[in-house]
Amino acid sequence: MTVKHKETFDTFTDSSSMVAYLSSTANGNVILVGAVDEPSAAFSQEAENALRACGATFPQPLSFRSAYALIGIKGGSKLSEVVQVEGDGYAVAVAEVKKPEPVLTMCNLYNCPSGYVLSALAMETLGASVETCCEAMGPGEQALVVRSAGFSDGNRAEFWLNGQRLYETRKRGLTVVDLWPNMTVKHIETFDTHADSLPMAAYLNSTAKGNVILVGASDDASAGMGWEAANQLRDCGATFPRPLCFRCSYTLIGVKGGSKLAEVVTKPGKGKAVSVSVLVPELLRFLPVDGGVNRACRGQSAGDNSGDHYVVVDGIETLQACKLECIRREACVGIEHRGSRCEVWTRPGGVQASIYLYGYTCLSYTPPLATTATTTMASTATTSTRAIATRFAAVDGGVNRACRGASSSDNAPSHYTVIPGIQALGDCQTECIQVVGCVGIEFSSGRCEVWIRPDGIQASIALNGFTCLSYTPPLATTTLALTATTSTRAIATRFAAVDGGVSRACRGASSSDNAPSHYTVIPGIQALGDCQAECLQVVGCVGIEFSSGRCEVWIRPDGIQASIALTGFTCQRHTTAYSVLTFGVVPVAFSIHVRIGHHVQCRSWGDLADITCC
Repeated sequence: MTVKHKETFDTFTDSSSMVAYLSSTANGNVILVGAVDEPSAAFSQEAENALRACGATFPQPLSFRSAYALIGIKGGSKLSEVVQVEGDGYAVAVAEVKKPEPVLTMCNLYNCPSGYVLSALAMETLGASVETCCEAMGPGEQALVVRSAGFSDGNRAEFWLNGQRLYETRKRGLTVVDLWPNMTVKHIETFDTHADSLPMAAYLNSTAKGNVILVGASDDASAGMGWEAANQLRDCGATFPRPLCFRCSYTLIGVKGGSKLAEVVTKPGKGKAVSVSVLVPELLRFLPVDGGVNRACRGQSAGDNSGDHYVVVDGIETLQACKLECIRREACVGIEHRGSRCEVWTRPGGVQASIYLYGYTCLSYTPPLATTATTTMASTATTSTRAIATRFAAVDGGVNRACRGASSSDNAPSHYTVIPGIQALGDCQTECIQVVGCVGIEFSSGRCEVWIRPDGIQASIALNGFTCLSYTPPLATTTLALTATTSTRAIATRFAAVDGGVSRACRGASSSDNAPSHYTVIPGIQALGDCQAECLQVVGCVGIEFSSGRCEVWIRPDGIQASIALTGFTCQRHTTAYSVLTFGVVPVAFSIHVRIGHHVQCRSWGDLADITCC
């Protein structure tokens, strides 16, 4: 019975702010409502419905300057409610709220705190404590938990990382949480596979190999499940231990292009499906070559097994130990393991082929700083594909240097976004690659600055324990044909306040338009800059709504056209950079070089909103 929030809403003038708040608060919370002066003039049907969701029944209508008191439960029923017309005195609501009796549940429903993971031996044990349900994790290990409840078992999918909830939903279908190998969220989306599974298949096909894929079902996920979607899930490790049936509960923790880490299916009425996995993110960077098992690595072709391609390490008894040998070597591109023999491959071109050889395992390895990726950009007439090389360069030596802008005293916070909790330089570099407009990084243990200053990092200062690196994205080339008369080029990624931005919650076509289809919720985001970064990583992002611990990435095609007043919220429109490329007075074909980061869907030029480059 501690206070979460208290606020007076002027429902004489506008009740939409109260509707927005009551819609956002958690089910099970106790809601107290009291009227002062005049509450009814602008009291809308939506406001009445929002209070009914907190137990209100309105024993008599709210009239001009009525006295009104309510004690209710969000998502439940009223405990006490009184309405008095003007002149009849106070409305007094009184209720006794009893502390609920603890309900014993299975350990598989208990959420272990950070540093612990659900014990495989205790999953079916009754209990709700660390001592009963959890076991400690080792250094560098990460704990993932996915729970699914079909329609008759609770109708919910939830996702946890190291004791923190990543996401929870009751939307119908399969929810996919896509994690980068460093365990940061790339994308979260619920696909209504009851109706159509092709959008999910398209997304899974587009995401990067090596990413960790979490999948959970709610309501029903099976009716519209096609072969293409099933095959894409198999590419993420799914084996479907039994068929996905109508309103089954289903969970998967897998690796794109790799194997499953955990997978559970339960029939309707048989309880939740719970998948648990403990992993070391660095080990996720290994992917099987041609299936991996019973394969021996080769270079450019099946006949290329030059001794110059690898280093042999004997006495390595396990595949995991062989992986660790690779991670320790800067030039490692893959491993071959059999028995106690480990080949650490260092061939610059990587492992490009394999042969069948019983008892052998061949895996490729991508280090934290990716060396190559491929992008394709299509113009009106032609398509050009080029390899992308990711490049970082030391600023003034890099080591024991802190980044600065135009001069050694220029450290404006607008130049960078802070990513806390980053423990390795390579992970900080990965954060940069994922952010549109990144020009470099400053790293110190536990803290990563992703620099986005348009003119780059031009100076640095000496500071022990810091590293400053500039970043030059790769060049992709495409050919375009355009007609016009002038030439303007500039790149800018911008966020603009909607109706002032501060203490505003975003809406769609009107102040009452808050359809869930307009946005994707990214939980656990603690800073506005991080919410902006999430937007830049999502195709079609038109803006953000941020409140502490919660980020809405808006994807409504017509953008954010309205907002409402709501304390503690911020609403910003993403003003996409547009391109104005105009040359001559006749059509002319030309090549342009576009600097593209690892996770860019669209880059463009100029300050005028005329031509979009997606």
